[in-house]
Amino acid sequence: LPAWRGRDEPADRRAALVRALADSRFFDAAAALALEPGPDGATPAAGDPRAAEIVAYAGFLAELERATDEYYRRTALKQGNHRAWRREVTELGRALWPRLAWEGTVPDYFDVRLIEEVDRRFGAVINLGETAGYEDLHMGHRVVDERRTVSQYGREAPVRFVSLDGIVSNGFQSWAWDGNAAHGGWQGRQGIVQVRPGYVGEPRRVWFDLTDPEARRRGDVRIAADSAADAERARTTPVAFFPSVTGRMRRDARQALLDSLRTAGLDGAALEAAFQHALGEAVQESSIFAHEGRHAIDATLGRFSAEELEFRAKLSEVAFAPRPRLALDGIMSAILGDRTPHGRANERIMRGVVEWMKAHAGEIAGLDASAPLLPQLPRLSDEQLRRAFASLDPLAGGTPPPP
Repeated sequence: LPAWRGRDEPADRRAALVRALADSRFFDAAAALALEPGPDGATPAAGDPRAAEIVAYAGFLAELERATDEYYRRTALKQGNHRAWRREVTELGRALWPRLAWEGTVPDYFDVRLIEEVDRRFGAVINLGETAGYEDLHMGHRVVDERRTVSQYGREAPVRFVSLDGIVSNGFQSWAWDGNAAHGGWQGRQGIVQVRPGYVGEPRRVWFDLTDPEARRRGDVRIAADSAADAERARTTPVAFFPSVTGRMRRDARQALLDSLRTAGLDGAALEAAFQHALGEAVQESSIFAHEGRHAIDATLGRFSAEELEFRAKLSEVAFAPRPRLALDGIMSAILGDRTPHGRANERIMRGVVEWMKAHAGEIAGLDASAPLLPQLPRLSDEQLRRAFASLDPLAGGTPPPP
């Protein structure tokens, strides 16, 4: 692209760029270039079968998104007909099928064959089914596909992590939430699937909150107010969601990361880029490979209740996190103590951590053993957090957590 000369580029270079854009999941841009005439009036789509099928696929995606959004709109109005929508999806697939670049006779069409072909040709991941009581579609395109063997406390399991961008649909609920929240991913036959757009903006927002003086001031004021309220509440409810704890742990972890990068000699744009990358990597390591990896390990050990599975995975999410303070958001959260499997698991963990703090009070710098303990959780070092969480884990068996 830096040397791109537009319409004056030779036909083979134009076709190569069409393919490269599609391989980068920029299907609209690829299709637009494939339909752009060159100096001789010919388009890449006219002379290259791959370019032609990219054009067809871009059109299919646009029509699929249109049909699905309309189905979601009608569903929100209690007029949705998921069977009619599924028939429309099948018809769109049938129309695309013969326009793909086949060698020889076009094979017979089946929905499952289309899913396999668009995965192979375009990196598409399609999940059609029911989510939270609604028939819907989750569909995007692989931009990361990483396989790793996760090892925890002497147990191992293979994990596949797939990150999706070029999202066509992220389910009915994400559509209805309209940017206020979204499905973050799922675990299924494709492995651990992350919907990337919901995550990429967070490191940029964190950088702003950490480095903008006014944002820092507002954050500190909020934490101070929450701390006073939490200290009072903890006198009667020793284990609950205390926003000040989450806020302080998060702020301190982010600042420690920033300080470590500055100590390494980074500044300016290089510091900002390194911070955002390191923050994203740390969250991915804990939430994906530690948490979901534990689910994969437990799947080899037997059958457990949903609460027990979350309890174990959340313990690993902190004990094996590169930065444990950043891994606490999903545990010290507003759902702590509710009747969902996640909420019950969170409460069990925090009760166990409080007991560990009681037993190791003399080791925790600055701890006031006469005051409620959970609001003092930020006083634990990273190593103490790992030890506390590992002490609750039925697999740990006295094995020390990683450094």
